[in-house]
Amino acid sequence: WNFVVGLVGKPSAGKSTLFNALVNPVRPEDDARMESFPFTTILPNTGQGYFTVPCPSPAKDVEGTMTPAHGFAGNGERLLPIQVIDVAGLVPGAYQGRGHGNAFLNDLCGADVLIHVVDASGGTDKGGNPTEASFSGLGRREEKAKEEQDVYRPSDDVAWVRNEIHRWIYNNIQAKWASVVRLGVDRLVELLSGYHASRAVAAAALKRMGLRLWMPIDLHRLVAHFLRVRFPILLALNKCDHPDSEGHVQELLRRYDKE
Repeated sequence: WNFVVGLVGKPSAGKSTLFNALVNPVRPEDDARMESFPFTTILPNTGQGYFTVPCPSPAKDVEGTMTPAHGFAGNGERLLPIQVIDVAGLVPGAYQGRGHGNAFLNDLCGADVLIHVVDASGGTDKGGNPTEASFSGLGRREEKAKEEQDVYRPSDDVAWVRNEIHRWIYNNIQAKWASVVRLGVDRLVELLSGYHASRAVAAAALKRMGLRLWMPIDLHRLVAHFLRVRFPILLALNKCDHPDSEGHVQELLRRYDKE
């Protein structure tokens, strides 16, 4: 059992704060370092946390006699272990190597699911630097007018972080496309498997495409299908209690209501 959760987001979004809460280190020196400036985290922090599921033992009248192979059991619950990875903050252009982005993206390969930590207060821009932009207290008409200005919004984080991951995989495959043309679909499955995906997952993404002729847009579609299967993403909104967060949270709920 080795379920891995990867924490992603821009610098200073609160990833290390969430990491420390999830893994609950016993020793203070095991905490992920937290500072009020970007790129406090360079090497990924890793730790073990737990998630709770109902324990089947009470229904079988054997509570207290079971010793789980993984985690703990008690009070009608099972605590199953997970590994948590706190990856350094991504910046726009990470897929091109900006801010050591390729190395940081590679750190995500072992994750089964990603939690994108978003600064819901709107207090930082794409690079994790402070900004005063806010939608707090605005009506829809005023909010729409502000959207038309060059104002940074937390919802922008969701779009560009996903684009960075998408472009990272797309560019890697596109650079090796000559080998795909020469060797066929098996080579494409092999390339997708390089992201710690089983061949079955890679083949499933290809099957959903149902294409015979490949154009660049088709490769983008394949990567999008693959990402949805291989790297499911959940949103974690940090600083929701900040006075400036209300308008941003409502916008995020409108745009990403299923996440």
